[in-house]
Amino acid sequence: RYNQFYGSIPKCLSSLLELKCLHIGDNRLTGTIPVALANLTELEWFSIAQNQL
Repeated sequence: RYNQFYGSIPKCLSSLLELKCLHIGDNRLTGTIPVALANLTELEWFSIAQNQL
């Protein structure tokens, strides 16, 4: 959160199969949410609020 990330959400995040929390809100992310993120079956928390998606 508040990392000053910009651009699109990297598809490579979908390879982090044990990821439990992804909080990338309050940045400058644009584009669409990669469909491959659906492979993150262990994900319990996903926040992308306050971006330009």
